[in-house]
Amino acid sequence: MPTRMYEKVVLTKPVILDFRGDVMAIGRDAVIVDFIDEGEVLLEFAFPAPELEGGHRFETAFARCNDFRPVV
Repeated sequence: MPTRMYEKVVLTKPVILDFRGDVMAIGRDAVIVDFIDEGEVLLEFAFPAPELEGGHRFETAFARCNDFRPVV
């Protein structure tokens, strides 16, 4: 199934966050924010951060299209 920019997806395989090295587990929600190469995207994850204005902080990770599925 093709995906689109800003589409909400759920991980089907673990992925590593770009700058922290933490592993995002299967079942975690993300949003597609960019298409990098054929079959590769940049995902964005939201984390609660009540101390920040807006209440969230965001982290990114590169993922292959078979690492996630669209949320239906």
